Amino acid sequence: MSEEDDQEIKKQLLDNIHNAVNNSKDASFNIICLMTLLDEVNLLKVYLARDLRKKFKNLIKRILNSEQFDSLSREMILGIKKEIVNVIGARNMFMMDKS
Repeated sequence: MSEEDDQEIKKQLLDNIHNAVNNSKDASFNIICLMTLLDEVNLLKVYLARDLRKKFKNLIKRILNSEQFDSLSREMILGIKKEIVNVIGARNMFMMDKS
């Protein structure tokens, strides 16, 4: 894949994220999962302005407390968050043990 292809994919993903944050009714499950992943690894700070990050966090709270997605989908989103926290925590523990 070329650098141009990478940039185009990145642009499309960012456009999808912006659309999801600004219009939560159009947010697909895959985009919500991607945004959850990016948020948990603190990459949303790199790609989204503060006001959009706040909107995103509110969107996730609303989705997890609404019927927009079924209960299995909501559980999957929570599972993603939990697994990322576990992996990051394990990595941080490993890094501390080596020093």
